[in-house]
Amino acid sequence: MQTSNKLFKYNQIYLNKTLDQYANEIHHIMEQKCKWNNNKKLLVGMYGYDALIMSIGYAFKYCPDKLNLQCLAEFIHQGWSDNYIYWRDYQPWLKSKLYKKPHNCLGDSRRNKLALTKFDNLPADEKKSNIIIAKYILKHFTPKTTLYTTNSFFQDD
Repeated sequence: MQTSNKLFKYNQIYLNKTLDQYANEIHHIMEQKCKWNNNKKLLVGMYGYDALIMSIGYAFKYCPDKLNLQCLAEFIHQGWSDNYIYWRDYQPWLKSKLYKKPHNCLGDSRRNKLALTKFDNLPADEKKSNIIIAKYILKHFTPKTTLYTTNSFFQDD
């Protein structure tokens, strides 16, 4: 299976892991860091799953400087933006049973504005999730001798 816009296959491999594996690991970290209490599992074909796959995929495929946290966060945001706009405008759940209608309606003014805003111009609270994802990806490009453990790596966020 692949993202609804057909840009990334869920089983596409980067650095010996599939995008699906990255998405599930990052989702778990974001649940902890953002204090999400819903404990909802990511499900293939859902908007949030595609959003994470697109964000991660953009970072791996398009970011020219994968050792630069800022650059990674910018491409992560761009992946989210492109996914949001695609889902909002093309409503893939109406065209294929593989994709599920989002729980929250798409097209609200807040997300519309965020999708058109460059990462540098986002408010700090809106940058947070992009930075969490970027830090996670960055650690996969860092030599093992300088890696932090998962817990200590994210403690200062």
